[in-house]
Amino acid sequence: MNLLNLAKNAPEYSVSQITSAIRDVIYNNFSAIKIRGEICGLKVSTRGHVYFSLKDSASTINAVCFAGNFKSIKINLTDGVEILAYGSIDTFGSGYQLKVETAEYAGIGALMKLMEERKQKLEKKGFFKAEYKKSIPPSFCIENVGIITSPTGAVIQDIINRMSERYPKNILLFGTAVQGLEASSQIIAGINYFNNISSVVPEVIIIARGGGSVEDLFCFNDEEVAIAVFNSKIPIISAIGHEIDTTIIDYVSDLRAATPTAAAEIVTTPTLKDINESIALNYQIIYNNGKRQIAKHYEKLAFLKHRVNNTKNKIIFIFQNFTALKSRFSNLFKVQTFKFNEIKNRLMKNLFISKNLIYKKLDILTLKLKKSDKTITFFAQNILNKIHTLKNKLEISIWHKYNFFNNKKSKYKDNLLQKIPIKIQKIDTKYNSLKQSVSYLDFAKNLKKGYAIILDKNNKITKTTLQLKKLHYLKVKMHDGLVEIEK
Repeated sequence: MNLLNLAKNAPEYSVSQITSAIRDVIYNNFSAIKIRGEICGLKVSTRGHVYFSLKDSASTINAVCFAGNFKSIKINLTDGVEILAYGSIDTFGSGYQLKVETAEYAGIGALMKLMEERKQKLEKKGFFKAEYKKSIPPSFCIENVGIITSPTGAVIQDIINRMSERYPKNILLFGTAVQGLEASSQIIAGINYFNNISSVVPEVIIIARGGGSVEDLFCFNDEEVAIAVFNSKIPIISAIGHEIDTTIIDYVSDLRAATPTAAAEIVTTPTLKDINESIALNYQIIYNNGKRQIAKHYEKLAFLKHRVNNTKNKIIFIFQNFTALKSRFSNLFKVQTFKFNEIKNRLMKNLFISKNLIYKKLDILTLKLKKSDKTITFFAQNILNKIHTLKNKLEISIWHKYNFFNNKKSKYKDNLLQKIPIKIQKIDTKYNSLKQSVSYLDFAKNLKKGYAIILDKNNKITKTTLQLKKLHYLKVKMHDGLVEIEK
């Protein structure tokens, strides 16, 4: 018997009748069912209704969760999550769909599997690499801390109390849900808010939540949340659950804290007390080192003062000797000049006296010859010529002697004047050498060698350890500036 023969004997239905009959069959048999499947294609309408599909390895069924039921669902509905959906099969047009009234995760294994898949995906993209992680500033560089957490939970109070005890900060709270479907989008909004704020920008962000089940913490395994954490320009500390709880943002964040309280301690380390104690300790170390250095420099200054005094005495002694030597040479030159003038004058006087006597005798002889007989005129003329020649020679001899003594005097004078500058040059050389030695003792130059000068608040030099002990404020002058120390 073929299908046509069977159909001819079957009852006849209208479209409405058969549609109603099918609806009745579905409703009567599938009015309260539980379906296991993986969420895909999830969309939320403007009215709050959620549309998605449930699938397994072979088939797919459409599903809808109306806004009223969706608000009561405690788990985070998201693509890729395997759930147990509770509801009924309902017809819709010419088709059918699952009308979901509530849902739960299809066991921890399903969530862990999804988390592992997302973790591997993000790891391949390099989201977990240390080279991309930003450094957390030390506490003394942090003024503002951005916190993303529930505004009404115990977590925010624990963080505030711990920070107040250790190192008070300006807390900027962005309140969010920390579980459920809306948690992921709100956490992302908080990260974007702090990264784009223009007024008070936090130096670090803490994303915090208290302990809970895998289902409760699953919004922190959201892929979009992980991407927002990775893209943040501000360093992020994740502080989710307890130490044994681990979420994907713990791998992506710049630093993971075991608990929210531990996160508060990280941004307040070192504490204000630690900093004050460190300052006091370092001050004491600097003060003790300063005292030792000052004492050492006092010894060096005393030694230098002794050297300066010795050098000063040597310079005074040399100046005294130089003045005496100069006076001596001056007196010697005057004495020698006087003696030369005296010898020259006496010699010239004798020469002129002798010359006058000879001239007188020659004139007498000449007169006698002129009066003598003409027979001896030739003879007389010859004598007169010789007398004239003798007079000339005598005149030349006198001037030769005069010039000789003058030259002798000049040579002696020149020789004396040559020796004096040489001696003076030697003294000047010695003086310049000692002057150079004094310049080496100049404080400005010695400061570059490691010496220092201790000044009080009135910029007066402190010269004794007794004065130093009385000072409550001092300045240490070194070659490159002043260091102020207050006891």
